Amino acid sequence: MRGKEFLFLLIPFLLFIACDRIEGDPSGDELARFNAWIDVNNIEAIADTVTPDGLYYINQHEGTGLAPTDSSYLIYSCTVRNLDDHLYVTTDSLTADLYGIYSHSTHYVPVFSLYLSNSFYPVGLREGLKMMKEGGKARLIMSSNLAYGKSGSGPIPSYESLIYDVELIKVVTDPLAYEQTQITEFLNNNPGFTLYHDSIYIRRDVEGIRDCIVADDSMALVYYTGRYLDNIIFDTNIKSVAIENGIYSSSKSYSQLTFSVGSSSVVSGFNLAVKQMIEKEKITVLIPSTYAYGKNGSKGGSTVIYPYTPLIFEITLDRLDPKPKY
Repeated sequence: MRGKEFLFLLIPFLLFIACDRIEGDPSGDELARFNAWIDVNNIEAIADTVTPDGLYYINQHEGTGLAPTDSSYLIYSCTVRNLDDHLYVTTDSLTADLYGIYSHSTHYVPVFSLYLSNSFYPVGLREGLKMMKEGGKARLIMSSNLAYGKSGSGPIPSYESLIYDVELIKVVTDPLAYEQTQITEFLNNNPGFTLYHDSIYIRRDVEGIRDCIVADDSMALVYYTGRYLDNIIFDTNIKSVAIENGIYSSSKSYSQLTFSVGSSSVVSGFNLAVKQMIEKEKITVLIPSTYAYGKNGSKGGSTVIYPYTPLIFEITLDRLDPKPKY
């Protein structure tokens, strides 16, 4: 039986070996280093599969559930390192903390994404996931031509060989049904919400002081905090909340959000919630993805909202200016 646990030998002079490399050829340099690392660590003998384009697939735990298809969404955890064990990306907060890259602004949860064999995800990751089943764990070793190539990505530089440790947690064939199970679980654990509009739920936390009619095109001035269902904050315009939760940014102006009610400057669920508030009232609203970022999700800076993600917003309607008259 072949052992699946192995130590990567760090032998710098072998990893930087010069094999008739062409000066100024970063791709050739990387490939030479990658092949030397593969030889030194005997990866050929350890790998369960070596694909024709050079992905080394090491099965660490055989899954028994569904396999990915182009019509399914995947929930998977991963860590991404280079050949020197430098960690670039992880979905696990403890791992991030151990390697000194933990950030309060990062949501450390498994990836939730549509699996597409021709998507923008690295070729090596897509090939590796295709060979897995639910509950499976694998190590994927790839040169940059199967990863991010000459462009790099975020903290990952150009021409960087990578090691992916991946666990395929779940294959989701009906993402809306999966989202509904999350919403139901949240409501069961957080009483006080009532159905307001379709599938939007509201809890009234602080009473307002002045009735008002929130018509379309009225200017609403609000304070808000956006959270995922696990209570992690992804955005706020309240300075004290940002500081308390370690997400304060000196480049951001923590002032009232002013927007025209009914406009596309906020998600539709936010609009619908504000339209039935009164001044100085504070509510907590659960907005399903249908009224938020839908099947595509959203990515802005370090904030990632995956597809079919329900969101929680705490909203205070500070002031309402009537619809302008022309």
